[in-house]
Amino acid sequence: MGRRAAPVRRGIPGQPDRGPARSWHRRRCRARCCSVPLDLSGVSDPRLVRAFDYWDRIRGDRRMPSRRDIQPKDIKALLPHVFLVDVLRHPPRFRIRLAGTEVNNRFGTDLTGRFLDELDLGSRQQAILAAYAATVDAGEPSLDSEEYLRRDGRPLRYRRLLCPLSSDGRTVDMLFGVLAGLPSAPSGQPE
Repeated sequence: MGRRAAPVRRGIPGQPDRGPARSWHRRRCRARCCSVPLDLSGVSDPRLVRAFDYWDRIRGDRRMPSRRDIQPKDIKALLPHVFLVDVLRHPPRFRIRLAGTEVNNRFGTDLTGRFLDELDLGSRQQAILAAYAATVDAGEPSLDSEEYLRRDGRPLRYRRLLCPLSSDGRTVDMLFGVLAGLPSAPSGQPE
């Protein structure tokens, strides 16, 4: 039996190859869905990269996958860090449909069924809501880092990947998210 040749990687002309996190753009953005690549080159947490690669794989040739495409058995190791958010339109709000154990632990409460605008997000509340809205409006994944003190004085530090989901292939009606903690900050800084 002959040896199979390694696949040839073809990057974006003039751009360096940045590994699997850029795979959807190396394939020339099959669905022509996005204008700006999601830059995961500085992401050291493999859970965020795996989550993005999973979302990209299940979307296939579509602009974005639907909720029914997500199979928990395919992402068992990610489940404690995963959350799903319903996107409500009138008025625009975000309701957490489910949250993994690590997400709930980070926030110190069960987030299931809670609205994002009702959570203690400290001074970052409006910026975080705007980041969710921007992901919905663009219909493209986003990656953000958050560092803030909650109103109760507890610090939070994390990176958040948000990926859009759509039941009709056009309108974002849910977000698939993954939260990963950032390394501890020096004493007195947000965690």
